[in-house]
Amino acid sequence: MVTKLSIHFPLSFLNRTLRPSIAAVFVLTSVGFLIPSAFAQKARSLKVTPANEKELMAYLGISTQSLCIALDSKIELPKAAIISMRPTFGVIKDLHGSRIPARRKKFSDEELGKWVESQVFLRASDMCPKLLPAEITDRAEEIKQKLKSR
Repeated sequence: MVTKLSIHFPLSFLNRTLRPSIAAVFVLTSVGFLIPSAFAQKARSLKVTPANEKELMAYLGISTQSLCIALDSKIELPKAAIISMRPTFGVIKDLHGSRIPARRKKFSDEELGKWVESQVFLRASDMCPKLLPAEITDRAEEIKQKLKSR
């Protein structure tokens, strides 16, 4: 005679264990939909102003440190540059409307990207010159010499 194995859970088991789990899934899912829309509404209500010097120094300093850390961790330069510079680009573009105090008109996306890149590489040539390729440190020195002669 063959007996059939069956596992029987009483309904009280569902009440005690599964209901809270299912409820948690629904709550977390609904919160996941609400939070991004709340951030978007808050971002739209912010007044866009040009970045001041302190903000720029902080953004560029963080990007420069991130670049040096990434290069020191043996991440190749193109990936390290994207990882470190993209947040600064995004903050200046979104929070400050692509405007900085030293420039009257708004940057285009391409101009802003080049500006952030040049600023970060100039600072990195002082902070971690041994981690940068020679062509970048040489170009940074040329730019510094031109700035000194002004």
